[in-house]
Amino acid sequence: MLPCSAALLPIDSHFDGHGATLYVSPPNGSREEIVFDRFRPLGRRLLVIDEELDAEAYLRSDAGVARVEYPATSINWTVPADYYGCSCWIQVRPFEGGLELDTLAAAQRVEIAVDGSVVFPIAGRVLILRRQLLANAGVLLEWQWFRDLAAGVDPTSFEWRAETDGSGDVPDDLIVTFEAGSDYYTATMTGFSDGETYRLKLFGVRGESELLLATVEFVADGSGPAVTLVGTVEEET
Repeated sequence: MLPCSAALLPIDSHFDGHGATLYVSPPNGSREEIVFDRFRPLGRRLLVIDEELDAEAYLRSDAGVARVEYPATSINWTVPADYYGCSCWIQVRPFEGGLELDTLAAAQRVEIAVDGSVVFPIAGRVLILRRQLLANAGVLLEWQWFRDLAAGVDPTSFEWRAETDGSGDVPDDLIVTFEAGSDYYTATMTGFSDGETYRLKLFGVRGESELLLATVEFVADGSGPAVTLVGTVEEET
């Protein structure tokens, strides 16, 4: 006997053959609209065990926008105009012999630019581990990167940008290249004016995309010894 929240539906016509399907959520839709997590095959039928899931709608593959057969290695999809300027979730799922695999490539959020081009947004957060004033009116910064690859991609670089409301010198942006497999980063910025209050903003950057990750405020000290800061830090969540 099936549980009261289960449904038993045929799958033969949906996943026969050997290939892959591209699933795309509606504009500004959610991951849940394309990801199917709670099912298992039962002979040549699909046992759905989730009372929140509209199993019949799933099996109609409404979210499947393109399909290829093996040995194809890519899927083409023309982005509809109503997606321009919106975000959506995408996932490629392979199928073979009446079954579909939902674990090969995780669903990922993408942004569609106003010209229809696809942009993978930067996704993640940082934890500021150390802020230390240096005797030459510089500052030492250390941070950790926490990626969220389900919602986007890693940056290709981190950029510290200085601001001040006063008349002191503002150093050039400090660019730190992202290193695959590395989560910890250290940078030293100099060129600040003694006694001036500064805001340092940390951005993740990838092409034309950028994400504000943290803001650090401090007063530059050009004469004293190195000292660990206890000032303001705002980490974006």
